[in-house]
Amino acid sequence: MKSCKQLQGGLQDIADQMKIKRVGRQHQAGSDSLLTGQAFFKMRSLFFEDVVDPDKFSGKIWGLGDSCEIRKDADQAPYGPDAIQRFKSSE
Repeated sequence: MKSCKQLQGGLQDIADQMKIKRVGRQHQAGSDSLLTGQAFFKMRSLFFEDVVDPDKFSGKIWGLGDSCEIRKDADQAPYGPDAIQRFKSSE
């Protein structure tokens, strides 16, 4: 979105600017996710010539910066401390 200075506002505003018609009601998971996907592919087509540079955009979430922290106890959540061991033994 930061690379598309012409587009401003929330999801519905952006969809309206790009003339994308919503299916369903606003703030419903299915409708919002469909509109998000349609907006992404239309933005990719209009602003990125159907190519999104993975080095510039992959793994980036607005507001979180360029990196994320992996918790030390990530292997324990949400299924308990032996979750990875149970998974490995089931392979």
